[in-house]
Amino acid sequence: MGAFYRRLRSRLGTLKAITATAHKLARIFYRLWTSGGDYQDPDIDYYEQR
Repeated sequence: MGAFYRRLRSRLGTLKAITATAHKLARIFYRLWTSGGDYQDPDIDYYEQR
């Protein structure tokens, strides 16, 4: 999540990056809550390559 936030912050600015990261976290939480699955966080390399 940190790498995702830093990538967005450089493009969009701090406030929009915080909002987008919070939205992504909420979507992940909701999906895990409804499906009961496990979350696999992508490596930091995944976000650095993008």
